[in-house]
Amino acid sequence: MDNRIKSVLSKASKAMALPAVVMTMALTGCGSVDGVEVQIKNPADIDRQAETVEVPLSTVRDRLGYEEFCVCDPQGNKVAYQLTSDSLVVFQCDVKAGGEVVYKIQKGQALEVPNEVCGKIYTNRQDDLSWENQVVGFRAYGPGSQARNERLYGYDLWLKRNTTAPVIEEMVARNQNGETWAMINEVRKTDPQKADSLANEATYHRDHGVGMDCYAVGQTLGAATAALMVNDSIVYPWCYKDAKVLDNGPIRFKAELSFPPFALNGDSITEVRVITLDGSSNLNRTEVRFEGLKTPPAQTNVVTGIVLHDQEGAIKLDNRYMSYVDPTQGSDNGQLYIGAVFPQPTDSTIESRELGHILGINQYDPNQTYVYYWGFGWDRGNMPSFDAWNEYLQNTVTKLDQPLEVKVK
Repeated sequence: MDNRIKSVLSKASKAMALPAVVMTMALTGCGSVDGVEVQIKNPADIDRQAETVEVPLSTVRDRLGYEEFCVCDPQGNKVAYQLTSDSLVVFQCDVKAGGEVVYKIQKGQALEVPNEVCGKIYTNRQDDLSWENQVVGFRAYGPGSQARNERLYGYDLWLKRNTTAPVIEEMVARNQNGETWAMINEVRKTDPQKADSLANEATYHRDHGVGMDCYAVGQTLGAATAALMVNDSIVYPWCYKDAKVLDNGPIRFKAELSFPPFALNGDSITEVRVITLDGSSNLNRTEVRFEGLKTPPAQTNVVTGIVLHDQEGAIKLDNRYMSYVDPTQGSDNGQLYIGAVFPQPTDSTIESRELGHILGINQYDPNQTYVYYWGFGWDRGNMPSFDAWNEYLQNTVTKLDQPLEVKVK
């Protein structure tokens, strides 16, 4: 890397805050103090790894009778936990197929961990909301893009590899650094080839060892965005209007997005989404509601769509999940596996070359919230093949159908 760009990037790196440490420093082991036992049973025939458990905070407080506590695994080692905006204690556990484990919540200081599940609104990048965990990252386009009349409808992806630490902030800082690009433009006046090389070092559209942004969204639903469908036409959403981060790691990221009102069949409709990403998961859980929609359910569908960038890309359609092999933008960037999982069987999953997407279609009830899961894997990250991706999605269906059985004793 050119020494001038190194110097600029070093300044930007020093200016950025280190990942937040969310929990209070403590010893890593648990003593024999009495506490609350959390019995966790896995009824499925698959192992559960790093799966999130939820316990009401009120139950913990009532039974322990004190404010400060720690969570310990079956071997007595402290594990990280998080207090969420909806008053839950969440932590992650491992349980063998058909197995049962007991975690313990007891008096003590919580385990200190670096925050690897996090996100924020990037005011230096059109007010986009970006978030990530140890294996994947995502972006929803914000009001800055909307003000520029950029029709960026769908979810974007940040690819990650070779690290579990957050990478998006550094990528954005490098790509958006005005001093860097001013220097590159000066170099371009005398040496265009060197300027191109420097630009490749600065841009987040190239992989510098930990990942990149090489997914195209544009005027599509991108990576499994939900939208209304009327008379076989997708009602594309614009960029979000407001976003609020509700939870920000170390176990769970959660945000609420609201969108500009739009008119449909005489109704003024506002879309609201709540997106949740847990640690080590490739999939977001998303709740969608369309406030103000009065059109009878029989006349309105909600669709989940994945854009088809390659007409030859492999596709898997099932009434519980759908998946697609995306070629990525640029040469030699590997393959992306995009997918969506439905907690209940969809009315249909289709491939529509006319609409340019694969779609999961469901009749929408204005009195209900539409819930689904979506995300991706990368063959240079933690998902080696399309077969592995489809197995991951099928296992997610199994986990939804056979959730962990949690009892507080």
